[in-house]
Amino acid sequence: MRTSATTLRAVLAALGATLGALAGCASDEATIAATDGTEGGGGFDATTCEAGQTLCRAGCIDTQVDPANCGDCGTACANGATCAGGLCAAACDGGVVCGADCVDVQSDPGNCGACGSACSTGTACAAGQCAIACPPGQLACGGACADVSADLANCGACGQACDPGEVCSAGACSLVCGGGTTKCGAKCVNLTSDPANCGACDATCPQGYACTAGACQIVCGGGTTACGDVCADLAHDPANCGACATSCPGGQVCTGGACELVCGAGTTKCGNACVDPAVDPANCGACGKSCPGGQSCVGGACKSPDAWWASGVQTNVPVAQLTGWTPCYQGLYSAGGASIAGLLASCSKAKLLLACRPGGGGALAVLAMAPRGDVTFDTGSSNQPHDANGVGWYFSGNFSWGFAPQGAAIARNECDTIGSSFDGYGGPQKEKRLCWHTLGGGVNPGWRCGATDNLNVAAGWERLVFHAD
Repeated sequence: MRTSATTLRAVLAALGATLGALAGCASDEATIAATDGTEGGGGFDATTCEAGQTLCRAGCIDTQVDPANCGDCGTACANGATCAGGLCAAACDGGVVCGADCVDVQSDPGNCGACGSACSTGTACAAGQCAIACPPGQLACGGACADVSADLANCGACGQACDPGEVCSAGACSLVCGGGTTKCGAKCVNLTSDPANCGACDATCPQGYACTAGACQIVCGGGTTACGDVCADLAHDPANCGACATSCPGGQVCTGGACELVCGAGTTKCGNACVDPAVDPANCGACGKSCPGGQSCVGGACKSPDAWWASGVQTNVPVAQLTGWTPCYQGLYSAGGASIAGLLASCSKAKLLLACRPGGGGALAVLAMAPRGDVTFDTGSSNQPHDANGVGWYFSGNFSWGFAPQGAAIARNECDTIGSSFDGYGGPQKEKRLCWHTLGGGVNPGWRCGATDNLNVAAGWERLVFHAD
């Protein structure tokens, strides 16, 4: 029984110790909870966080860069975004977040090498360092731009100088120039393209010129082309129309690279000429509308010229002198058959001219002219002529038709016989008399042309009628 009591006391003592320990643990948990600023403080005390960190549920956090607690505990950035300066920013692959931007600090002149490190005017950012900005093909060497393909002091790379007597050709020091270049002083240059040595050493092209194929050529812009020493607009330049030195003839302009005729006021382009359709007989009123021979163009309409006019009986007149007159009847004295009515229908204009001549088509031996009404004034078979335009006219559609000088006597035995074979050709002004037989209303054979009569059977003698407006 003693043993049992001893054992029981030991068990009770162990149980009491365990309960005491448990009570101590509960006291510690309450203490931590009281000092944690967040729910379930994770067992950390705010006094244990380093400077720049904040005690959050997950522990001590740098809220300036933690995307799960960006700027404040529990403020998480969107999936894939980063936290920079306490602000969420898009993911920045291969770059650096500066503010809200992702930049390449190796080349960004506003953030060169580090955020906010800006390069000065005239410099650029290269490999994270600000350096002078150089044209393509040159490098910044010691604060200056150098053509490392030809610079003796920087041949191939900055600071790599050639020895005395050497040249820098294609970025390598050498005793001779290569690659199609020529030594000019201490440089290897391309004489076909170097404006300072164009075609020969020291041959410098003027301002605004480039070296092309070893010759200085003006540099043209704005759609123009170099034509010698001039920049020409080939679409509109009449001296260089479509191509250099292709000039347009006088009076033409260059339109779309082609020479084109431009006509002035009052003229029209017909083919390759400017014409006035109001007066041009070849283009009267319109292109290609030509007037018949002998007519002129007046106000765009074809018009016969004013007829040649002479008073009194005329002799020995060339046909060419009869400008403005048109033949409307021609027949032989030895032939008949034409009706007076038909002749007058053909000879319908306001003026008539009667003429005759020997055969052969030469000059007209005798002629006279007058208004139509005077030439056809019906005098019957009388010897009293009708005077008009210095001519004594007689007409009958059934007797005879002819004339004599105004004031001269006539003796009609059908035709006038004064100064003919009837009186031994002794009558006055016989060479200025004309007569045709008209018995039966036709133009019958006979009778006289000047002093020559009895032409009823004479071969070759012609009688003619002309008319004019």
